Amino acid sequence: MNRIRQTAILATIGAVLAGWSVSSPAQIAKKGDGYLMRIKYTPGAHLKYSAQATFSTNAPNGNASPTTLNMPFSMLVKSFKNGVATIEFSITPPSIGSGTPKPQTSTVQLDTLGRPVGGSAAPGVGTIGMPETPVKIGQTWTSKMPGMGGIMPGANVTATYKLVGFKNVGGRNLAIVAVTMNLSGGESGMRASGNGTLQLRTEDGSLHAADIKQSMTMTGRSGGSSIQASTNIKVVRLQ
Repeated sequence: MNRIRQTAILATIGAVLAGWSVSSPAQIAKKGDGYLMRIKYTPGAHLKYSAQATFSTNAPNGNASPTTLNMPFSMLVKSFKNGVATIEFSITPPSIGSGTPKPQTSTVQLDTLGRPVGGSAAPGVGTIGMPETPVKIGQTWTSKMPGMGGIMPGANVTATYKLVGFKNVGGRNLAIVAVTMNLSGGESGMRASGNGTLQLRTEDGSLHAADIKQSMTMTGRSGGSSIQASTNIKVVRLQ
């Protein structure tokens, strides 16, 4: 049960990260009647987040009642050269059994459109296929990303985004982006779908907060009964 729970929550966080490049400040700039989205990497930028996941499953010996776990993560821009950024991603998984879990670290390289171009975790960690042309409020675009790096090896994500609009929260201007996602593959034969909202800081495009709900089905390698799970994850920027 604990391994199932960790796999499901890691997959959900992976989907959130695949929903937007939280490590790579982007410029959300008005251009014509739309908004141009490009990534502006700042070496040394270190973005830290809290992630709270509420999880339930029908797994044998599992707990159908929701369980809430915390999984902090961070992304550090190590360098930017010739249009490519090297980014270190770190996540602390929830405790399983006794002992204190250690952060898991991986590296990915991204171009200025958020596309993975190399690294030990590439492709798929913390990236989005930025729209190549300006998008209007209400307009959608789609990104397909093979692989989830160290979060969900072998998984594939297709995400559709819609620029909903802008709002001011506590004196900070935010862009609101709706996202729907479908995930398949991976070690557990996982299939998942989810939807939610991303709040992006307009001054740099970095993730301010996210609220994602996801349902998933995992089939064991032995061909046993499918396990169904649901996760609601809330992400908040700490610094």
